[in-house]
Amino acid sequence: MLRVMLVDDEQMGLEGLRLLIDWQQEGFEICGEYRSASDALAALSVDPPHLIVTDIRMAGMDGIAMMNKAKELGYKGQLIVVSGYSDFDYALQALKLGVAGYLLKPIDAAEANSVLEHVRQKLIISEKLESNAFAEHQRHMTGYLAGRFHNFPKVDHQNSWQLGTWGAPMHYEAVRELVILYPSGMASTHIVDDKEFFLLGWNEEEVSPDLTILENALSRSNRTFVKTNITNAPSELQTQCQLLAEKSTADSAQLISMNDQILSAIATRQREPFIKLCDQLMAYCASAGAKAKTDAKQFFVMGCSRLLANRQEDIAVFLDAQHEDIKTLGLLAIDLLQPPPESISDLAIQYVNAHPQSILTLDTIAVALGYNSTYLGRVFREEQGIGFREWQHNRRIKHAAMLLRTTNRSIQSISDEVGYTQYKRFLSHFKQRYGQTPEQYRRSSRTS
Repeated sequence: MLRVMLVDDEQMGLEGLRLLIDWQQEGFEICGEYRSASDALAALSVDPPHLIVTDIRMAGMDGIAMMNKAKELGYKGQLIVVSGYSDFDYALQALKLGVAGYLLKPIDAAEANSVLEHVRQKLIISEKLESNAFAEHQRHMTGYLAGRFHNFPKVDHQNSWQLGTWGAPMHYEAVRELVILYPSGMASTHIVDDKEFFLLGWNEEEVSPDLTILENALSRSNRTFVKTNITNAPSELQTQCQLLAEKSTADSAQLISMNDQILSAIATRQREPFIKLCDQLMAYCASAGAKAKTDAKQFFVMGCSRLLANRQEDIAVFLDAQHEDIKTLGLLAIDLLQPPPESISDLAIQYVNAHPQSILTLDTIAVALGYNSTYLGRVFREEQGIGFREWQHNRRIKHAAMLLRTTNRSIQSISDEVGYTQYKRFLSHFKQRYGQTPEQYRRSSRTS
């Protein structure tokens, strides 16, 4: 789904943008709401959205200045400006800057739908072109690193290059967080055989990129970054790739043997033997040193990835949790390899119904039922068709609607009873589901 950022220095303005447009129906999800241009720009540099919708008049940095600054930072998404009638001449400046759309206050839903349809089509076309170009780059560079040099030019001799690997491939989102540490186009990753390589390329006139942040980020995922400078000579590059792959693989026969036994226990879903073997592996690593522990984790993640290779959703769940220790990961892998129980979501729902006065999270329910919370969340969505949190909001709002129809209690007290700690959030969720405020719903239900 396309991501949209909302910017307005007035809280009412932000709420209007959020509530007056059905973003989900228009194909967007709100990824951030900001009361100042400076806060929006700070978030933009970390994770740029596809679309920014901004008020044109704001205290401090206005919308025009923010748009100019965003372009200076390399923002390539689309922009929509919002203004009142009195600001139209001012808004023309924004249109000259190439914004994709213009909304007039007060926002008209039909007009917003038309503008967003136009923007969505532009984004889809742009994203397709970028995706094709990126896929072509990845295909060529991966082939180059694997030693397939025919029909592909040498690495640009005007560039400096740094090549490294952390061994077993990581989940896409985790790798993406590493790539965006560097300016656009500088970093790319390439999987060759069972190793993931990280390639940095920069013009000789530019400052060499700092690898410290990358290495620190990888260490949090129990990865060690093995690196080497490379040249544009194909034969040397192929040799360097092979040497890196060898350096990133442990040479301990004992470690490999223990890891194979552990993976066998996981494949056959034997919990107790797995736990016993895992304890033995940890004891061995404690005596062999830190590198053995790192190597064991890499072997383990690689092996479990192979077991889950044909199960796209399961492997994504596993790789998202790979910062956990081997024992936790192994038990998660065993859960993922189990056929999903047909009634697991019913068990979760029964638990919620049995504790009507408790504010329950997926984590607390998972602990009570003896499941991994990530696994429970995935199975709940598969069986119920919606995520647990959305199901919980629907349940709470449905109960609130019943209380509004049948009692004279205050809306605040009803909000508290159904489990909302923030009154504004209750109002937002209620209106999203019923198209009315709670007070309007109460009046209409009693006159019908």
